[in-house]
Amino acid sequence: MRDDDEYPNSDPEIDFSERTLHRAQWTWRMCLLLPFCYLGIAWLVEKWCFDAAHHGFLPLRRDKIDIFISIFAGLVVAAQITLILLRSRFAAVLHRRESSKMETAYLYWKRTLWLLCCADIPSGLGLILFLLFGYWCLLIAFSVCSYLLYAQAYPRARILTE
Repeated sequence: MRDDDEYPNSDPEIDFSERTLHRAQWTWRMCLLLPFCYLGIAWLVEKWCFDAAHHGFLPLRRDKIDIFISIFAGLVVAAQITLILLRSRFAAVLHRRESSKMETAYLYWKRTLWLLCCADIPSGLGLILFLLFGYWCLLIAFSVCSYLLYAQAYPRARILTE
């Protein structure tokens, strides 16, 4: 904890905004590790739990698997659409000039968490597909989709630094 006498010109609202931005960027960096964690979990599950044929926990015919893949791909597209809608919804609220810096920082933090949740959906779905059917290629493809969404969710926070 710092002593306020050492920083007489310090504005608590600006300090809170800077901490919020730092926390959002740190959270974003940690979220970048999630797809790698999912790949590690998948590797361990394949090594210890799958049979020699590597079919996953729910072996089905190819046409049934394609239905699951189509549904999950639709959910990935829905995550992208949700991410865009969240950004536009919060943009209108964040750019209101009558809100205080602390309120703006809180809304920005809330926005960042929602965007990161949307960005993590594809890699989580990829892990589920892998556990069900044992497809490495789907897990990797969905993890790449997550990284593309993470790039869109990066907390730049020009609104907090103005």
